[in-house]
Amino acid sequence: LNLNPNVVSCPSTTLCAFLGDTPTPANDGHYEWAISVSTGPFRPGARITGHLTRFPAIPPGAAYLACPSTTLCVLSGGSAIYATRDPLKGKWVQQVAGTFTAASCSTATFCAVATYGGSIFVSHDPAGGRAAWIRSSVTSKAWLLSIACPPSVFCVAAGGYEGVYGWIGVSKDPTGGLRAWTGGRTPGPKFAQGPNEWATSATCLTTTFCIGLSQDELVTSDPAVGPHLSFVRDQGR
Repeated sequence: LNLNPNVVSCPSTTLCAFLGDTPTPANDGHYEWAISVSTGPFRPGARITGHLTRFPAIPPGAAYLACPSTTLCVLSGGSAIYATRDPLKGKWVQQVAGTFTAASCSTATFCAVATYGGSIFVSHDPAGGRAAWIRSSVTSKAWLLSIACPPSVFCVAAGGYEGVYGWIGVSKDPTGGLRAWTGGRTPGPKFAQGPNEWATSATCLTTTFCIGLSQDELVTSDPAVGPHLSFVRDQGR
């Protein structure tokens, strides 16, 4: 793959996109973000190769990848959103510039990308350019690290509140602005209320079941009734 992968998204059993870092062309000991897309074969002992696309403009830090279909992949890389309609050939086009975090694409016609500023960008044509993305405010009190939208009309956003507590918001109208989102500080037991206990990741299998991470705690929730979480202490620590 010519990179050290740390994120993978597979829209089918015969197509996977790997996001990670790769040595710069100068081979000077520095690395840059890159995506390698491969058709496999994905089986034990097999050697796979992939078409490599470099992203030298993405600064160091977290980057996120979502490929809802074999004809769409979306990259959220801290400073911009990139998308391609042809992952195998690697024709990635910058869509929007900004301070982005996680991405969630439930279908090829719906993607949501979270921002540090408490907003999300939503598109029904994710590779359609800047005009195809709509910014919507989610919260004025928190910064977002994760977004999960199992169907296009339902989203859960998670992040940090005042730099100490976790924050989770839920909406049945993701682009409806602040009034369309119900959220707040995550109400956890004493062991989940230490410094920097923000919600770092969330995934929703359906509109009634989500799992997230809050530092060393696992959290589960039925987001349909609000951001009320059940905390489970990480048994591995």
